Amino acid sequence: MLKERIELLSKRKQISRKDLVEGLVTQAHFANILADRYPLPEDLAEAIAGRLGVSPSYILKAAAQDEETLERAEVIFEQMSVPASAIFEVTVHALADRDDTLTVELTTALMKAVYYQQLNDATAHEYIHTSYLNFYLEKYGRPDDIDLPRPLVKALLFYKIQYYRSKMAFVDVLTHATRLSELALPGSEFWLSVQNIKMEAYIQVKQYEEAKQVFELTMRHVYDQRMFHRLSGLYVAYSGYCFAMGLVQEALSALTMAEAHLVYAGNQEIW
Repeated sequence: MLKERIELLSKRKQISRKDLVEGLVTQAHFANILADRYPLPEDLAEAIAGRLGVSPSYILKAAAQDEETLERAEVIFEQMSVPASAIFEVTVHALADRDDTLTVELTTALMKAVYYQQLNDATAHEYIHTSYLNFYLEKYGRPDDIDLPRPLVKALLFYKIQYYRSKMAFVDVLTHATRLSELALPGSEFWLSVQNIKMEAYIQVKQYEEAKQVFELTMRHVYDQRMFHRLSGLYVAYSGYCFAMGLVQEALSALTMAEAHLVYAGNQEIW
């Protein structure tokens, strides 16, 4: 992760690897440092940071994956992995774009990109990609092939799901949603949201039996854990399944159930 951060900073500064380490260390030794074969000395980090115009900690802590770093990244993922309508704008603005650790910084950027996409904010969405994300997506765009910290893998998968949904590429949505479901706590709010996405994808790729199985599994979790506020969205997804199967009357009935549970949930919030 240190290697990728330095590559991006060098690209922005338009400085070559040779010029970056000139008079400090040999290019061969620096390549070994970036490949994690040798540790990065503090004095070398300070000198490189000066040439790149960043703080030494931005270089020294780039690859940090300690417990505190992973917890911060996980909190950001949880905050931002809900519908954009449920996120306060002030929450998004409070998330710093830069962090000493790449795990937190990249998780933040990915989740902000999803947020802007959901809001149809094309300007912000394009800017975060051209100024930052496109570089890292080229490096880490296939989360199944790269060993990354768990919160960052989740953020990448979530980003990919939303991207492929926008392109109506539901085979890819299903692939990434299945992987993300395995990383989510079964029965949690986020897990239930991913199940809805999987059901949608199964319907779109005409795997109707699998869609019904997901619905029944999710319904059991909802009732077992008394998470009745999820019933409305679940019945909406089920209505899509029924309609795809040609069961028009049952689809309408499912929508009626969705409306009834939405009203019930609203009344519960009032009381």
